[in-house]
Amino acid sequence: MPRLALVGNSHGAPYTKAGVRGDHPLMRALQSAFDASRRLEVNPSRRMLEMLTERHGGVTTTTGGIAVSSRVKSRGANDTREVSPDSLDASLVSALISRIHSTDWVAVPRTMGQHDTLKSSCLTVVPEQYARVGLMWGNTLFDPKTEGGELAAPDSIVMFFPDWTGKRQILVMPEIGLTLVLASDYMGEAKKGHLRKVMRWVKEGKMGLGVHAASKMIYVLDEEGRIKTKGFVLCGLSGTGKTSLSASTHGLEEPNGAFNHQDDFVALMPEEIETKDGRRTVVRIRGTEQGYYLKTEGWEDGDEDPLHEAALKKGVVFENVAVDAYGNLRFDDYTTHGTRNGRCVVDRRRIANNSGVIDNSFSFLDTIVLIYRDPFLPPIAVAASPEFGAAAFMALQSVVTSAASSKREEWGKPTFEAGANPFMSPYTPEGIAEEVGMFYDLIRAGRVNVVLINTGEVGFGKEGEPPVKITRSVSERVIGEFALGRIKFRESTRTLGLLVPEGSLEEFDPEKVIPGEVYEKKFPEAVQAKRKFVEQFEPHLQGERRGIIDAFYRAFKE
Repeated sequence: MPRLALVGNSHGAPYTKAGVRGDHPLMRALQSAFDASRRLEVNPSRRMLEMLTERHGGVTTTTGGIAVSSRVKSRGANDTREVSPDSLDASLVSALISRIHSTDWVAVPRTMGQHDTLKSSCLTVVPEQYARVGLMWGNTLFDPKTEGGELAAPDSIVMFFPDWTGKRQILVMPEIGLTLVLASDYMGEAKKGHLRKVMRWVKEGKMGLGVHAASKMIYVLDEEGRIKTKGFVLCGLSGTGKTSLSASTHGLEEPNGAFNHQDDFVALMPEEIETKDGRRTVVRIRGTEQGYYLKTEGWEDGDEDPLHEAALKKGVVFENVAVDAYGNLRFDDYTTHGTRNGRCVVDRRRIANNSGVIDNSFSFLDTIVLIYRDPFLPPIAVAASPEFGAAAFMALQSVVTSAASSKREEWGKPTFEAGANPFMSPYTPEGIAEEVGMFYDLIRAGRVNVVLINTGEVGFGKEGEPPVKITRSVSERVIGEFALGRIKFRESTRTLGLLVPEGSLEEFDPEKVIPGEVYEKKFPEAVQAKRKFVEQFEPHLQGERRGIIDAFYRAFKE
């Protein structure tokens, strides 16, 4: 049985200070505690994890999958904070050690990323009765790295104490590459915990910028009969349609087409290349995960959605999805588990149109799609400049979903997330402004298009009628039409810096859907909320990056 090595030689990820982890008293104490723990399974097989999951409440489904239930139904974003390991109270550490001694554990090592520029060893440690967390999370990543026949020491560690009797806390310690999850059994804490650290590694290592985004390659036949491959990245909050769009063909038919690479997190890395016109900067897209952590809300029997179809194959693990007495999945039952945030982990290789790899190996970044839910936007719009593109990235608008909050009263309310990346730490105005500035530098140097896609509704309805709903098929189609160059754009008369469709998609045109008097009342309210959100970043965007703020204020006048 391999030994759990928390403090071995790391390969030097920049987010862990050299030598700090192995020498830190907290890591030494944790290592000693696990060395003396009652029972510890290190690197268990998938079958063993499945058996432990079944033993502790997992239910076999008629599809050959396993359905599990978590006590906590969503991530604790408001309970997540970055701390120094030196600041932990001695009584808290003592209580952790005591629980380690008295608990049976499983330690699941995995590898995030496959490219040499983005490959990191990750370790999730959970009590045996919560092996389902290790099973699900382990299915999102790749087999563990080995060095000389031994497991590679982890660069990132997430350790769960689900039965902690105090309040929920997610304590992030980048200095030693450790996250402690207290009083939560939600798998998303492991997923985002490791992604948070690896994305910070990318940023602080000056390698590029990590973004909460899907990636894909779209190839189209140009007017001269040549195939052009274009790398697309789709940024959006959880529950806004990012994953569905990542798996879509966008209505493209041979000789055109689309392949998906990732659905949740990628790193954007600049690179100098030689072209016939001289050297230029391009942006490479590096992936992180093998499995899709799919949201099942809205699925119904008979759906032809490729994500739904992949989820019905053998071996899929479902989380907080209802199962009847016969083992049938009931995706539309949101009362059994008290949440709409049902999930499942699907190997991306089982999804139609997958590329077989997680990196955009044959293309560099051509277009960034920012997914919005904004009643003032058409289904598609284009940023007229890199400055406005970065401004749109700075104030990405959506609505609160069950994936982000367990409080029903918050669902559907407008929300803003700069860069659609609430998982990066430190999540401060200064840190976020730096990400926005890096995004601006990347899209400007890489000559990247920034496209805004509205996956929500247009307008506010009138005389008892609902707003105009933008269906998924419309969102999918407009991306394909854009890639083919078939949509003509004009300057918006309402938002300076934004190009909107001309002569098409008229039924979704906000200038026609939203009457002038309604616009004059509603738009200033929306602008006020946007400006209030953006004001916190203004002091931290200076020099050339000041143009981002200027573009925002020109576009959104009070």
